[in-house]
Amino acid sequence: MLYGGIIYQSHKVLQGTKLLPWYLGGTIGSFDLMEEGMPFIELPPGAAECLLLFMGLHSQLLVDLLLFHRDRPDFNETLLHHICAVSLNLCTFFANTRGLGVIIAYLHALTEPWVNLSRILASTHYKKATAVSALLMFLSYLYTRILVLPYLTYRVWHRKHPGLPQFDNVLTCDAIFLTCLQLLHFHWFRLIILMVSNYARTGENVDMQRVIEKKKTA
Repeated sequence: MLYGGIIYQSHKVLQGTKLLPWYLGGTIGSFDLMEEGMPFIELPPGAAECLLLFMGLHSQLLVDLLLFHRDRPDFNETLLHHICAVSLNLCTFFANTRGLGVIIAYLHALTEPWVNLSRILASTHYKKATAVSALLMFLSYLYTRILVLPYLTYRVWHRKHPGLPQFDNVLTCDAIFLTCLQLLHFHWFRLIILMVSNYARTGENVDMQRVIEKKKTA
């Protein structure tokens, strides 16, 4: 419900603006328009608030992980993800690349409802609903984080701050944090493939992360 509300509000704010590209459901947006007028970017009303909302969410998840979930089998990967996400948000504010920042945050949120729904259904006896949810999670993850995000990451690596070279280091930090996130998504997508294939073969829901960790400690 939380992610659904965030996605709805973000799409409502971004729809029809120069920030939302066609490959994420927009009409006139593009990567170049996201940073038009940089460093003095004019954001649509509500876009900066959406980015702050995403930043607050990632900060809360980071604190929650450190205080209550240190025993998670994927603690190190999740910790790195949350640190990179919060740092990336900070960099977008510092270098005023918030247009790109809010799009990347929105892109990440699009998959979360299906990920969480699949986790819930996997604990029930509704196998058909679980299979449908897992398929939607797989497709949304594949499109947003394995196809679209690498393109945005590539574009970020090849941009410069016009007229303000002193900010280029911040843009490089943007690219580094985004690349770390991308590598984590590749790792998690591999686990998703393993879980889906195992479910298709055996009909059993297995946490592949735990299986991998057990093999490491065996």
